Amino acid sequence: MKLSRKPRGCLITLIIIVFVLLTCYVNRQPILTATANWLTARTLPFDLLVNPKTVKHNIQPPTVTLKEQPTTHYQTLMNQLNNLNETVNPKTNRLTFLNAQQNRQLAHRVEKKPHRYLYSVTPILIGRDQHDPYVVVSANRYDDTRQIVSYRYRLIYRHHQFTKATYLTQTKNNKPPKFIGFTKHLGNSGISTVSGYLERMNLSIASAGLNNQEAAPLAKYQQLAQNIGLDSASGAAFKQYALNLMGDQKNSAVSAYEITDVPRETNFIITQINRQKKLTYTLTFDRNTNHFIRFRNGIHSQATTA
Repeated sequence: MKLSRKPRGCLITLIIIVFVLLTCYVNRQPILTATANWLTARTLPFDLLVNPKTVKHNIQPPTVTLKEQPTTHYQTLMNQLNNLNETVNPKTNRLTFLNAQQNRQLAHRVEKKPHRYLYSVTPILIGRDQHDPYVVVSANRYDDTRQIVSYRYRLIYRHHQFTKATYLTQTKNNKPPKFIGFTKHLGNSGISTVSGYLERMNLSIASAGLNNQEAAPLAKYQQLAQNIGLDSASGAAFKQYALNLMGDQKNSAVSAYEITDVPRETNFIITQINRQKKLTYTLTFDRNTNHFIRFRNGIHSQATTA
């Protein structure tokens, strides 16, 4: 019996499919190699792999507003800081700028032993991050030893008043912390020049060809730091900064600053983001000499220094 045209066509199609599959199986390795070579030669659109907006967000560090404040701002702030001593109650060991829970915690720390009491509050520094201006103060504890115990608090400063307090740490020293006050003698804070100085750092690294040069000796970075006015000890931080500097030099920014009176300096916190890694540095401006003097790895703050 003869096959009809339709079954005959299906049989022929099936035979062809089987033949093609057998041919592909026998020659599978050459086919896979050729396919891989073809894909390698193609450039896939970047946004099919990674969202450029996400990448830009990931490498863009937080930035603080670098705007010089008028003298009246510091005068108002200093007046309020000078009034902080009036908030101390040595009989109850309470501070009016703390909430009830914080006051209970403070009283517990102070009253663990007899003959202890709070006797003063000393401003340590004023600062600003990408969110708020703030001050750091020391609540000073007296007891029957020669050591002064300092309880450090960070106070958010909004609308000419302290709105929130956060406990930072406890330090000890034989001398109480000092703060002279710069109502009329703040001088050059460095705020208006730090962005230009950061660009100068980036340019010096690029000009010397030391970005991404892992094998370059530390001495080269030490010399580079000295060439722009920093001390030789800045070389280690300078090298780490250079090794993580992106080609467009836009992956670092000033994320916070802190102004102290003893010592008379401004510390700028530099944040650098590269390959999903965040690094921090401290760039110090000497307000006596009006020069940037040192660059260090990590955050160096008088807020936690005894």
